[in-house]
Amino acid sequence: MGTQARSPPLILTTYAEVPWNAPYYRRLGVSDLADNQIGPVLRAMRDHEKTRGLDAWPRVAMSRPIPPPTSA
Repeated sequence: MGTQARSPPLILTTYAEVPWNAPYYRRLGVSDLADNQIGPVLRAMRDHEKTRGLDAWPRVAMSRPIPPPTSA
């Protein structure tokens, strides 16, 4: 059996308390990322969001592993 490369996880930022944002993603198995789990690229994205005024309401970064493809 060969080794499959893992896909990078799905990572997103969204509003923490809007029902169709973070709570919805949590129901789909997406988890909140702690500040110490946010790397430099995602941190730069969050800083950019702040410059656009998107931090007027609480936001959260989230992640979910992408399962490997199944073979038929």
